[in-house]
Amino acid sequence: MRSPLTVNRLISSGRTTLQQLRQLILGLTLVSLFGCSSIPMMVEKDGAGKRIDTSVIPNATPKPEPITRAGNKSPYEVFGKTYWVLPSNKGYKKSGVASWYGTKFHGRLTSNGEIYNMYGMTAAHKSLPIPSYARVTNTENGRSIVVRINDRGPFHDERLIDLSYVGAMKLGYADKGTANVLIEAIDTEALNRKATPPFQPRRHRSLAKTATGAKAGPVSAGRRIY
Repeated sequence: MRSPLTVNRLISSGRTTLQQLRQLILGLTLVSLFGCSSIPMMVEKDGAGKRIDTSVIPNATPKPEPITRAGNKSPYEVFGKTYWVLPSNKGYKKSGVASWYGTKFHGRLTSNGEIYNMYGMTAAHKSLPIPSYARVTNTENGRSIVVRINDRGPFHDERLIDLSYVGAMKLGYADKGTANVLIEAIDTEALNRKATPPFQPRRHRSLAKTATGAKAGPVSAGRRIY
């Protein structure tokens, strides 16, 4: 294809024809439209972070949290495919492939507006409500962690969950990239019920003595017995 310098020379010399001009104009138009496609584009790639001692990073602590409006639109569409968010995480248990995401997304907003920390115990899931808690077990080595789900993804058919970089390190597959895992959602409402002891009404001292065979004393009128 001719350069603009060649075009100027042809025009100034008077030797160009109308057909040649049309061809040159068409060629320059194509260059302006598609010339950049031949230039390699700088695409930011995801990567690993610093190697740290993961033993000092505790699991996420499950606790009851309200489901946020942000990040829970259902259905939603990504790359032409439609996904539905589950109304609850209760009873969710599924095996699949886990991946991880790191430096490319570190410091960026998650689906519910939180800041992603690649060294935090969080994860991305396509259908579990946000926020949710889940136990993730690497079925290849038996390691297990608890994560808080606050993001959407991974949008690959063969992958079920995206863990933070440190989560993948704790499960032992950060270098490999993916691993087969078992995901078990944690019912935080059930945990809360177990943590709260049932209400025990107080018994009046005189009634307690009666239960052991002792005589009960008189109860003054109008006194409330618990």
